[in-house]
Amino acid sequence: METLPNELLQQITGYLGRKDTSALARTNHEIYSAVNPVLYKDNFVHDRPSDSCVLWAARRGRIETIKRAYSLGANLETTGACSDTDMPLPWNETPYRNGFASGMHHVLGGRHDDTFYYLLQRVSNLDIPSLFFCQCAKWTGGSLEFRWWYPLHQAIVHRTEKPELAAALIARGAYLSSMGYHALCDAVQVGSEYLIDLLLQHPQVSVKDVTWHGETALHCAAKFHKDEAICRAMIRKLTNLGVPVDLKDADGKTALANAFQKRNLTAVEELLELGADPNAVGRDPVGRGPLHLIPSFPHRTREMDAESFQVRRLDAVRRLVEAGADINESTGDREFDDAPPLWFACLKDLRVAEYLLSIGARTDIPIFNEFRSGKQYMIAALLVQTDVLCVRRFGWSMSEQRVRDLEETVALLLQHGASIDEVQSTDDGEWSDDDDDDGGSALLYACHRVVRQGSACLEILLKHGTRRNVSLEHLQKAMGTYFFDLGADLEDELPDGNEVIQCMLAEFVAREYPEAVAGDNE
Repeated sequence: METLPNELLQQITGYLGRKDTSALARTNHEIYSAVNPVLYKDNFVHDRPSDSCVLWAARRGRIETIKRAYSLGANLETTGACSDTDMPLPWNETPYRNGFASGMHHVLGGRHDDTFYYLLQRVSNLDIPSLFFCQCAKWTGGSLEFRWWYPLHQAIVHRTEKPELAAALIARGAYLSSMGYHALCDAVQVGSEYLIDLLLQHPQVSVKDVTWHGETALHCAAKFHKDEAICRAMIRKLTNLGVPVDLKDADGKTALANAFQKRNLTAVEELLELGADPNAVGRDPVGRGPLHLIPSFPHRTREMDAESFQVRRLDAVRRLVEAGADINESTGDREFDDAPPLWFACLKDLRVAEYLLSIGARTDIPIFNEFRSGKQYMIAALLVQTDVLCVRRFGWSMSEQRVRDLEETVALLLQHGASIDEVQSTDDGEWSDDDDDDGGSALLYACHRVVRQGSACLEILLKHGTRRNVSLEHLQKAMGTYFFDLGADLEDELPDGNEVIQCMLAEFVAREYPEAVAGDNE
């Protein structure tokens, strides 16, 4: 057969199936040279786009296969989608694929750089979309078409070790990461001043450009970077280039609001230093403002020890207060925590709590949280929440040692007048008065713990408390209550903790309300 003309061999393949044609091509080199183009063209015409030989070769870095396919008329821009209507469909509604991506995406992802440069010189469209090729779609939000990432996104974000790849795309005119996402934001995300400068030389790019959601590159800089030096450099560079520091996105959020949302202390410090308005930050979906959020900022960087981080966090709190933040404003959220900033500080950072108390933070604001249906004063809420979290995490109530770990916080609150009494109902029914719930007050909760776990909680309250923290009436109510362990077997003979409770309460009354004891003696 090797003596037959190539044209005749190719006509013969028209009577053969794909498998037989492939077997014929492997007979010898001469027949392979004649028949192989038929297999390529058959792939172009009859196979699903997702089975394109271009995509197969791009995944494996087979540049010779791509060259041969291109010489025979292959579409180097195929993504595996049959048409544009495939792209918006959920992956499970389009057979035979779990995402779309072009050969450019695949060679960048597979680090086949020689193949990348070959394709770069031959594709005409640099804004080829991909879908579910990388995981970045999870955090950008928005309509699906805004997350059809182009090759430039892949080069900037996922090939940070070789910025020259992104530079080559930019040199050919690329400047978008997707339909609604500017490549400038990607360059900021990876902290590349080199790529930022290249993009700003592009005639279609301005430093004030925004994404589909109205975010500038400064909004993006406030979200990213655990590396402090890069974070500060990006923010400084963008503001020096003229990005307004308080520009709002489509949701009305400024760059400073993004920094608070992402718990990025470095970005918060830098933006405040540059004059960002903390009063323009607004509230998150559960009503927390900057002063509610900052105590929970985590210590993320190895560049700074925990002590320095706490000092810096406290300094940021001072700046917010100096800018007019209300230290007693509650979140107003009834699903999670309806509480003032002091509550969040007591949970996360005692230094911040001490500072807030020193400038007049109130301890008499009732707390509502997810762990109880009614409101409680702060100490009761702290004890109940800690107890419930221990049960959820370990399967049992908090230990006596865990109670003693809270002593410093409880003592600080008591020193500043925090009540261990019950929250009384108001006429409008805003607060709940659950007299039958032992968690209704810190005192009743502590008394109940004596018969269940131990006396540490009651000891702490009575040791640091004074008459300003609890009314005589509530003390008398506790002394007139018989406490028992709901989880105990009533037939078991257990020591009666009520005698301990009565003794401890009587000593406290004698110390803080001597006139009541004298009246009883008379």
